[in-house]
Amino acid sequence: MNKKFLLFLLLVTPAIFVLAQNNSAIAQEEYVEGRLIKTLNIDNVEVSTSLRSVQRSDGKYYTFDISVINNSTSTKLMKVNSFKSYITTSGKKKDKVDELEILSNKEYQDKKRKRGNFRAILAAVGAGANAQDAGRKTSTTNTNVNSNTYGTSNTTGDIQFKDEYGLSTGSAGLNATTNSYSNTNTNVSSTTESYDGAAAYAARQNEERKLKEMMEKQQEAKAKWNEMYLKSETLEPNEFVTGLLNVKFQKGDLVDLIIYVGNIEFVFNWNPEDAEF
Repeated sequence: MNKKFLLFLLLVTPAIFVLAQNNSAIAQEEYVEGRLIKTLNIDNVEVSTSLRSVQRSDGKYYTFDISVINNSTSTKLMKVNSFKSYITTSGKKKDKVDELEILSNKEYQDKKRKRGNFRAILAAVGAGANAQDAGRKTSTTNTNVNSNTYGTSNTTGDIQFKDEYGLSTGSAGLNATTNSYSNTNTNVSSTTESYDGAAAYAARQNEERKLKEMMEKQQEAKAKWNEMYLKSETLEPNEFVTGLLNVKFQKGDLVDLIIYVGNIEFVFNWNPEDAEF
């Protein structure tokens, strides 16, 4: 056998063996407080993943919690944009595999920012309406008028009776008394609207204060988003990084999440039904 070819085999075979070993690594599984966690440890680099949920608050995503620990003696570069994800849908004759989009930290922040701005606009519009309404006063006056009328009338008269020749044959006296009563009930309603500038100003101040508090809480939440979402890192020996990762949702039977730390590939297979939420 050619000596150069033999030397080539001796140099390449260990690399092929290591690569095959990495690709065939089986993740250790454990449940922590009901959540399934999968861990791979290759070349003293430990990567753990957990499918937190299929969330729908800012779109529809598979949300993973990721932890990467560099227990090796060398520096490792982890670039989130190198990660890959695929969805496999089982078919009767052939399985279908599609690549899924993984959101970067910047894309995640942009989506959160747009949603936060929209909420702030709605809150500001609502605050203005509340302040205006606080200055308006409406009063309704109801007036009821009830009147009673009493009356009495007397009628007297003298009736003469005569025969056919005009001669008086007799007479009769008439004395009649008539009593009358009437009742009238009238209801009058009036509505008056007025605007109290002082009340509106006080309400506006109160709404502005509440809006400011909401904006401050939103800024605090944004800082937490930034801290929580997984970002690209250079990991020195014994350093670690954690964060969440959103993978664009597509219905299927198996989600493959592939994480690269340095030149090491970590492959995790997840059933969507294993999500905690």
